[in-house]
Amino acid sequence: MLAKVELTARCNLNCMHCSASIYRPSPEWKTSQLLGLLEQLIDNGYDSFDLKGGEPFIRSDIFEILDFLERHDASFFLSTNGLLLDEEKIRRVLSYQRLSTFTVSLDGATKETHEAMRGKGTFHPTLEIIRRIAETREMLGSQIRFGLNYALTKVNYQEIKDVFHLADELGFSAVFVLCLSLIGNALEHKGDLFLLERDELAALKEGATVLRKIDIARQIRGLSPLEFNVELFPYKWKCRLMKWSGHYKGFITKNQCSAGVSEIYVGADGTIYPCEGVRVFLKMVEEEVGHYTRPSVWNYTINEARQEESFKKIVDFLHDYDRLFESIEPCNTCEHLRKCTICPLFARADGKVNRCTEEVLI
Repeated sequence: MLAKVELTARCNLNCMHCSASIYRPSPEWKTSQLLGLLEQLIDNGYDSFDLKGGEPFIRSDIFEILDFLERHDASFFLSTNGLLLDEEKIRRVLSYQRLSTFTVSLDGATKETHEAMRGKGTFHPTLEIIRRIAETREMLGSQIRFGLNYALTKVNYQEIKDVFHLADELGFSAVFVLCLSLIGNALEHKGDLFLLERDELAALKEGATVLRKIDIARQIRGLSPLEFNVELFPYKWKCRLMKWSGHYKGFITKNQCSAGVSEIYVGADGTIYPCEGVRVFLKMVEEEVGHYTRPSVWNYTINEARQEESFKKIVDFLHDYDRLFESIEPCNTCEHLRKCTICPLFARADGKVNRCTEEVLI
């Protein structure tokens, strides 16, 4: 089971597309509180952890947290902007046997583009850290998946081919293409960031097309294919990307919302949610199913929170796909609905999944 835990809302950057900025300022976990939460989650059957931020390495106790998960044989996923890392920290991170995926954010192939989104003076230091991670990973013979996080926006979409080439050159094993949430800084900069859906798909097609060529060259060099991960996009898009690239990762035949059943989310303030989407769209959810009591780790155990009546009502609501999607076009007539990883709450908030309309998919 998967637990997403927000280690901190703090960050050393203030990126223009950041959604986490909406949660700042936020209370900060004491080390003992956070370790107690992780232990409780493990005792309740959670064996996989997505460690959220903010920037995880802004915490002085980050390695104490990672050591704890390693000792308890819990796998974990860690994402960073990389700028707080040094040689010692890199080597230590890559020594963990239970770290499944380690990702670094790079939002452009050029200094101008990356720094337009992440701030001045961030591009070259990020590249240097990435190179050091790749070199150390190779030296240690690490099998940890090393991923590039690339948020696709109006600012950087024209560089997608160059980003894939750069990912290959820098030693990444995967590219995670992310789409934006309309909250925080991203909402404030909506006009500068959000692409039309047809432009998004066209950009991903360019990326997939160049990836096919990159992976042929990697095969000749005896390397594994560069993984193309677009898990946040609709199933119909994935079908096309598989055709264009041949190396899309995560192509599945069945999907069902896991919120509150095999997944849980805990914010930095200690509030427990069935999933991250419920936190984002809580007002809309409450309009549908009534007030959420917002159980917190300070007055509920994880098991008590999952048994709390308003928590269960939300979970039942999210798993009733016929009701959830009955008025959402074109999901309500799509034969791929139960294969699609699109979040029901994001779809319901918009009332229509524009990415899958005929004018986009033609």
